[in-house]
Amino acid sequence: MPDNGKKLTLMELQSNDSDLKLVKRWLTEGHRPQYNEVSGKGFFIRSLWSQFDSLELQEDIVVRRFNNLELNVAKLQAVIPMSERKQVLEYCHDTKYAGHLGIHKTREKIRQSYYWPGLQSDVRAYVASCNKCTRRNHPMKKNRASMRLEEDNGRHERKRPAWTADYVIE
Repeated sequence: MPDNGKKLTLMELQSNDSDLKLVKRWLTEGHRPQYNEVSGKGFFIRSLWSQFDSLELQEDIVVRRFNNLELNVAKLQAVIPMSERKQVLEYCHDTKYAGHLGIHKTREKIRQSYYWPGLQSDVRAYVASCNKCTRRNHPMKKNRASMRLEEDNGRHERKRPAWTADYVIE
């Protein structure tokens, strides 16, 4: 992310990403290219191509309009370039602000502001590889003492060594 000690803005990060530069061109020109022009491209481009109607430019940043039907709300999500996904995952999962939430809550936290194709599988893999979450969810089992098996001498009867007696005779 640093460029000679300077942090880049999302607009600059998107402009440096070749895939998002191409998507910006589509949005600026106002039309989606034919599928045969993108069929040889990667998953990221093909996925954004299929969501072209949900994409727009806001202050020269590629965003996706996400309609949450449950809440009846439309949100704008900034499309994150590949180079910044790990940083977003760390911020929304690892920091004290995030609190090492599980897969569902981490994904929902990211979706409040950001989007990228494959987000759900990336969140699932990231949370599964988190050492703190793994230790908390699957703690190491403590070694227990081995069980001693004793002979059953009947109900309510103590097992006595052969050399004991109930009475002492003098």
